[in-house]
Amino acid sequence: MRSDTHDPLLRALRLLELRPRRVLTAVAAGVATLGSALALAALSAWLITRAWEMPPVLDLSVAVVAVRALGISRGVFRYLERLTTHDVALRGTTAARSRIYQQLAAGDPAAAAGLRRGDLLSRTGADVDALGDVVVKALIPIAVSIVLAFAAVGILLFISVPAALILAVALAVSGIAAPWLSARAARLAEADSSAAAARFSESAVTALDHSAELRVSGRLDQAVSEAVSAENDVVDATDRAAVPSAFAAAATPLAIGVSVLGALLIGITLYGTT
Repeated sequence: MRSDTHDPLLRALRLLELRPRRVLTAVAAGVATLGSALALAALSAWLITRAWEMPPVLDLSVAVVAVRALGISRGVFRYLERLTTHDVALRGTTAARSRIYQQLAAGDPAAAAGLRRGDLLSRTGADVDALGDVVVKALIPIAVSIVLAFAAVGILLFISVPAALILAVALAVSGIAAPWLSARAARLAEADSSAAAARFSESAVTALDHSAELRVSGRLDQAVSEAVSAENDVVDATDRAAVPSAFAAAATPLAIGVSVLGALLIGITLYGTT
């Protein structure tokens, strides 16, 4: 396994100088937002089911008020989550740019002079902004999802152990298997497809630019065959990368469908035993 110092993403994230307290605040706001949504869905389902039994209205008054409160709190916590998450990202990108400028000022001028025109501006601009997007769109949402997943499974354990196991498997499929398949598809597309596309471009350009010389030497047909073969390799590489990508796209809907059907069957079983 590679050390963290060799991982470009981890090395780049160190430039952000993320403060644990601010990150935890953003994660807590995200947990409160999704927790409100989860509690709202559960309480709404209970309220609909309980109202079907037509109890006295006062028996439902607390649940009705709680539904309203959760609906309002979800919006409030969502606003707080946006504020705290973007505060972390913007402070991090500011720190990253400051460190980059300090390194450029104190480092070897030849290093910056050797860059192509626009590279330095791109690396201190768009590339640092991409690191901020990693915080907003990846790191904090992943942490929030992990906390809520364990909370949902833990709460469901008190209701039904089989239902909790089904939910845990569904979350593992959508949260672990699907991203792994998507990453594998991206690696295949980047490695095989890019290499095959480069070979096709090289062979096609060679056949077009030097067709006269190749015809005289009797190698034009061979060059064209190499271009056609490289093009077929591009198609095959794209097809190979499409297989795990398709499974990754289908994993989450399938996991949701299986979990819903399993919950319905378990609910029917529990209702029949009461």
